[in-house]
Amino acid sequence: MRTIITKSGARYEADGLRIRRVNDGHEKRGDGEWLNLAESLPGVNLEGQRLLLTLESLASRGSDDYGTPPEAASPYTYRQTTEVVYDSFEKED
Repeated sequence: MRTIITKSGARYEADGLRIRRVNDGHEKRGDGEWLNLAESLPGVNLEGQRLLLTLESLASRGSDDYGTPPEAASPYTYRQTTEVVYDSFEKED
């Protein structure tokens, strides 16, 4: 399992094509639940980078994209993170 922590303090756990945001004191749709990624994270250390995560739609977990008509809804949603300050990739033995 891969752990990623961003500058804002958000902590993500990634396992293949699944990811979850694990944060105490913050509430976003899908927090703590495993969500499906559209593509796996790059196989390199991501420290110093911002991530744009393409996830399954979060609409079933609460309001998403206010004002978007149903015919324009997408099966995907996006989360852009702040800069990654810690990535466990290649640090685990």
